[in-house]
Amino acid sequence: MQGVDYFTPNEIECRIYTGIEIRSTDDAFEALNKLRDKGIRYPLITLGEKGIVYYNGTENVYKEARKVEAIDTTAAGDTFSGTLAAMIIAGKSMDEAVDIAQRASSIAVTRLGAQDAIPMLSEVV
Repeated sequence: MQGVDYFTPNEIECRIYTGIEIRSTDDAFEALNKLRDKGIRYPLITLGEKGIVYYNGTENVYKEARKVEAIDTTAAGDTFSGTLAAMIIAGKSMDEAVDIAQRASSIAVTRLGAQDAIPMLSEVV
C-alpha cells in the first residue's frame, strides 16, 4: 500500500487490512497506525454512527458523528469519500475536509436512495 495517500475503509473493511477489531478509540488509533505503517499517508476509518478516526498529518484524531435520524445509509460512504476528495482538491485542511465530508454524509443518510441522497455543495459549506 506504499504510495497510497488517502484510504477510507469502514471499520469492518479496516479489519481485513489490519487484523484489528475496532471496539474503542484506542483500537481505532492502533488500526490507523498500522495502516500508516503499511505506507498510507492519510488513513481514515469511518465508524458509522460512532464517527470517524483519521490521521491529519500530525496526529490521530477522533470526531463524533453528527446526530441525525438516518433512514437509508446506501450513499453514506460514497458521499463521505467523494466530498473528502473534493475538499482536499479545493485546498481545505484535512480537518476541514473531514468536517465537511461528515456533514455531507450525515445529510445523505436522511434521504432515500443513492444518487438523489447526495447533497449539493451549497448544503454542506
